[in-house]
Amino acid sequence: MDRDMDEINDLFAKKDYGYDYRHMDRILDLFIQKDYAYAGIVIDDEHKRYLKKRFQSLTDEVDIKVYYDIDDELAFHIGFTKKFASEIAGINNKIKLSFFKHRGIGSQTKLGMTLRTNPSITIGEDKGYRILYSGLPVGRLVVKNIADTIIMVSKGNHGFDENIVKELKSISKDVHVKVFITQNCLVCMDSVYLANRVAVASGGKVLSETILVDEDFDLNLDLAHRLDVETFPTQIISNDEKSITVDFQEENELVNLVLSYGK
Repeated sequence: MDRDMDEINDLFAKKDYGYDYRHMDRILDLFIQKDYAYAGIVIDDEHKRYLKKRFQSLTDEVDIKVYYDIDDELAFHIGFTKKFASEIAGINNKIKLSFFKHRGIGSQTKLGMTLRTNPSITIGEDKGYRILYSGLPVGRLVVKNIADTIIMVSKGNHGFDENIVKELKSISKDVHVKVFITQNCLVCMDSVYLANRVAVASGGKVLSETILVDEDFDLNLDLAHRLDVETFPTQIISNDEKSITVDFQEENELVNLVLSYGK
């Protein structure tokens, strides 16, 4: 791995459970200079080495599940996602991959999450977590976010203090956090990671769904238009349009919203 990639890794590691905005300009410069794409149809050897290094910190096994249905029009989407998941799982034997055929749009995952895209990916269902990616794992930032989430789920390192965890686990109603993103939006990944942290800290009470909106791949455009989502990231809590927030929400803001909808 070259020096630029090592510097990116060091900058992202400044916080175990988030990104430090003081370093974002430098990270973006490095990404632009090197044009790092974390995954294509096949993850190249350089990026496999990078991910292998990142995944050395895995402690517990982590499950990745790919849900899909046969659809000739979506053959590329399905093949891309299956290949990506296989490549990721092949990097470290603590990542356990399963494919679920005939689970298309409207079907349910193992933990009862409703699928809105074909294919879809979940992380950590075997641990009781509800983390759903609706859309393709395309773009270096999306793939890095998936890798970060795999590590966080494996280590259980959500970063919240005990009082917040206790509150999140005690909510009486399940809460669904949707985060609308685009693949090249850096701040979107902060929002996704925060929602995923909340999902883990809640012990499965909170569903964190990442909804990738992409015109090139015709992903989730109708849903975004229906909800007038024009700014990314956009967060919606439990399908209530009154809850819509745009841009990155601070940790306490999102937690308080989740707690209010979980009462």
